[in-house]
Amino acid sequence: VYISSNGWLTFSSTMASDPQYITGLIPSSSDPDALIAFAWDDLDPGAGGSIEYFTTGTAPNRKFVLNFTNVPHYGCSSCLVSTQLVLEETTHAIEIHNTRVDNHTTSGTMTQGIENGTGTVGLTVSGRNASTWSATNDAYRFTLAATPGTYTVSWQSPLGTPVGTGDNLN
Repeated sequence: VYISSNGWLTFSSTMASDPQYITGLIPSSSDPDALIAFAWDDLDPGAGGSIEYFTTGTAPNRKFVLNFTNVPHYGCSSCLVSTQLVLEETTHAIEIHNTRVDNHTTSGTMTQGIENGTGTVGLTVSGRNASTWSATNDAYRFTLAATPGTYTVSWQSPLGTPVGTGDNLN
């Protein structure tokens, strides 16, 4: 993987040298592609916080874990991002755990979602596609569909209890 300091990672080496600090919509044929955006915005880890990653478990059940801890937005040292991304080896599931994701006080938009390698297919968390949002103690899990090309959005409580399905749920 190639980790961007701006709240996303990619599996494409051609995208790795492209900083893309301006928040984009998912899906989009514009770079970056092959993308997992967990808090895509102009972040500034040089001003504080930490970015760490590691692999845990044994094959074929390893997990790649990426932590952004108290990373500030560029130009707003009190607007912080603390989130964890978990990639599961066998299931190919993608989990995004948000402890604290503050909205930037001036730029105001971020993206959280996934996109394929050509930028033609993507899924975002409802209300988090190049929009104004913040998060405290929530999580989202993306899993492969049983039938390729189809998907169902299912919602669970923090304890894992199913609460509904569909693109939007109150």
